[in-house]
Amino acid sequence: MKAESTSTSYDLIIIGAGISGTSLFYLSTEYSNLKNIAIFDKNSREGAVNSHRVMNSQTLHFGDIETNYSYQKAQRVNAAANMVKRYLDAHRADPNESEQLFSVVGKMVVAEGEQEVRELKTRYEDIKQLFEKITYLERDEIEKIEPLMIKGRPLNVPVAAIYTPDGYTIDFQALAKHFVQKAKKKNPDIAQYMNAKIVDVQRFGEGYKVINDQGIEYTTKTLVISACGHSLLFAHSLGIGKHLNLLSVAGSFYESKKTLHNKVYTMQNPKLPFAAIHGDPDVYNTQTTRWGPTAKPIPLLERYNWSTFFEYLRGITPAASLTLFKVLSDWDVFKYVIKNTIFDIPVIGKYFFVRDARKIVPTLKSTDLVKLKRCGGTRPQIIDTKTKTLNLGEAKLTDKNLIINITPSPGASTCLSQAHGDLKLISEFLPNITVDWDRLKNDLGV
Repeated sequence: MKAESTSTSYDLIIIGAGISGTSLFYLSTEYSNLKNIAIFDKNSREGAVNSHRVMNSQTLHFGDIETNYSYQKAQRVNAAANMVKRYLDAHRADPNESEQLFSVVGKMVVAEGEQEVRELKTRYEDIKQLFEKITYLERDEIEKIEPLMIKGRPLNVPVAAIYTPDGYTIDFQALAKHFVQKAKKKNPDIAQYMNAKIVDVQRFGEGYKVINDQGIEYTTKTLVISACGHSLLFAHSLGIGKHLNLLSVAGSFYESKKTLHNKVYTMQNPKLPFAAIHGDPDVYNTQTTRWGPTAKPIPLLERYNWSTFFEYLRGITPAASLTLFKVLSDWDVFKYVIKNTIFDIPVIGKYFFVRDARKIVPTLKSTDLVKLKRCGGTRPQIIDTKTKTLNLGEAKLTDKNLIINITPSPGASTCLSQAHGDLKLISEFLPNITVDWDRLKNDLGV
């Protein structure tokens, strides 16, 4: 796609047209007086990497069934996800939208065994005031909603669940495209550069210069980089966030015929940022159930893109190597990585994977599962070489007129909240910018 502007100078440039970058593209166009805006992406379509529907679990995370979230994180993620929910609800019947953006399904997290059931009951009591429709289910109540979750489950094994009826399954790539369409409808003069790989970012006076792989230079007063794992490479090139590095974790999925009507998660270890195994309906195919994700470290910034191997290695310093070793030496993390690596082995992996999946559907057989090809993206988990820890969540690095976002899960769920924060910073960077905060709050909440 060619540039929709002949200008090479902008008030705001956004690098990355995934769900995070396009969220800001939309908010800054719809709710501010910024006119001179450009968004760049190296791919031919918006949301072509981790926002693509086969590269994630298509889940809008609210914090209700994510048992590894603290109360504070659940509260924050719930508020953020509700911004996306309000946007989707407002565009349920958009006549200009040819692609399905989302579907509404129930969500559940299941606990098995006395200890897990106790933990889930405590979790429910802690968070029930955050979620209006959340309910705690015993065995008989689970069976009414998901019969196969109880069929074949021993009567002497305690089981319970937390359930909410209004979960959202989302095609985040279609949503990224929708954000761009709405922005361009509001202001046809804003610029979108696709097939435009940015290879260098430099400070330029009070602003920044970005250079694409054709050697073309663009200048901007304010720069926002939302390029997933590549964001940190740009940060390092500008001397920012040198103490941060990445542990790239790849997820894969299995598929079976329709087994569940709802999204069903299992209990998660609060020490791990990775999702526990769950079963999901696909946003475009309700006749199947997707199972996963598996999770294993890989030396790539993008799944299935081996050209990012050397880019990943650029970030592996001696300090990063020591921190990675320390993180992966933790018994819970090490055990998780080994188990999930086995899950991902072709042909035989499903025979081990199904044992964990039976916590959801006890009668599920390995022969019911088919490994999905080229399905499952990469999540850039952040490691801190100062604290020698694995950070659970996203990072936002800032400097003068600069914002750099690294957004692993639940980054897609919090995309509008992240963009709201970015727009607030931009309004501080550029004092002549005005933002209609009241209308934004009325439309999406905060």
